[in-house]
Amino acid sequence: MVTMQANTILEDFMDKLREADKSFLLLDYDGTLAPFRIDRDRAIPYPGVRTLLQQIMRTGRARVVLISGRPCGEVAKLLNLQTMPEIWGAHGWQRLLPDGSCTRYVMEDDDRDALAVAATWISALGYVHLAERKQSGMAIHWRGLPEEDIRAIKATMERAALPSQCAQRMLLRNFNGGIELQLKTRTKASVIDSLLRESGTQTPVAYVGDDQTDEDAFRALGSRGLRILVGQELRKTQADILLRPPEELLDFLLRWLLACGGTQ
Repeated sequence: MVTMQANTILEDFMDKLREADKSFLLLDYDGTLAPFRIDRDRAIPYPGVRTLLQQIMRTGRARVVLISGRPCGEVAKLLNLQTMPEIWGAHGWQRLLPDGSCTRYVMEDDDRDALAVAATWISALGYVHLAERKQSGMAIHWRGLPEEDIRAIKATMERAALPSQCAQRMLLRNFNGGIELQLKTRTKASVIDSLLRESGTQTPVAYVGDDQTDEDAFRALGSRGLRILVGQELRKTQADILLRPPEELLDFLLRWLLACGGTQ
């Protein structure tokens, strides 16, 4: 929801964008560009998102970067653009460039051990059937389950003692549709730090995201750029403005396109 104050913030940013030769548009995927789905393989972008992103990239004045907890390949497949943007996957453990070259960052032995302990802990709790092992950690998905089952899972997770090896190396945090044990070594904040080092100090930067992992990115960006929360209602956040999907999100992308000299 763009309030009067938020609209002023947004207008000031768009003024800078119109004057800049280059810009950084940084975007989360699930819950931001695409609605959540019980079947995660069907989480395709909101209608209109693909066209607008493609047009923004074609202006040559915007570096579009996707930053997701998913592996890079999953994001690329779901995004399905003719010209692909840069993608950081697994919360920063993978980096896929538009030319197809991919970097996978090496994990420390302590992180590998913590992941193994986390998998054993989740198995002992009886949630292997709900678990997804990622390069960045372990996730338990409960989207689509009955509410009483979700409450029972939450209660069990709260009562269970997190193994010390996991507590030292991982964060336990909620996301829309589940809970995740995420390695601290690399996060979306790490990605933002890397990207800011590659940009000029005057380059307009915006980060658009929806959940708790995006708060890491908001904090890392700080006052350096515009921080946008995507959601139906405002919550406690580091973001500067709230946009309700899909209409306000699409309007924002259209305004970015026009500010970069593109046409609708």
